[in-house]
Amino acid sequence: MTSHDEFAPDGYRVQALRYLSKQTWKKFLSEALDAATAQVEKQGTGSLTVSHYGNIQRIPHRDILYIRHISRYCEIAIKAGETIQDDRGIKKLFEIIGDGRFIFIDRGAFINLDYLQKIENGQAVMTNGHSLPISRRLLPQVKLTINRYYGG
Repeated sequence: MTSHDEFAPDGYRVQALRYLSKQTWKKFLSEALDAATAQVEKQGTGSLTVSHYGNIQRIPHRDILYIRHISRYCEIAIKAGETIQDDRGIKKLFEIIGDGRFIFIDRGAFINLDYLQKIENGQAVMTNGHSLPISRRLLPQVKLTINRYYGG
C-alpha cells in the first residue's frame, strides 16, 4: 500500500498479489484480502501421490524440502525428517508438482524455496541441515529466483 503510484511497477517486479493506493484502499482492501487468502489456500492444498514398490503415500507440497534423482529413483526429503522413494523421473515429478516454490538447482535436483536456509560455497543449505550442490550453469538463475521470491 502506498500513496505513490510510481511504485506500482515495483509491485509487479516482486510478484505482488495486489497494489493498493492509500486514496482508495478502503474500497479494495476486502477484495485484496480475499484474493490473498485464496492464494495461500491454493498453495497449501497441493499434494504429491507417491508410489514405490506397491506402497502409495500422499505428501503435501508444503512438506517437501527437496527432491533429487539417485540412481534409478527419486528421493523425496520431507519435513518430518524421512525420505521417500519414487520411481518416476525428476522432470516428471517437477511437472506434477507445478508449484512456484520449487526450483531446479541442478539437472538432478529441485528444492522448495520455503526450506532454503542459505546458499554457501555453491551449495543450497536446507533447513534440515542437508546441503545440495547447485550447478555452476544454474547458480546465477537460482540466485535471481531466490531474490525475486524473497523480495530482495
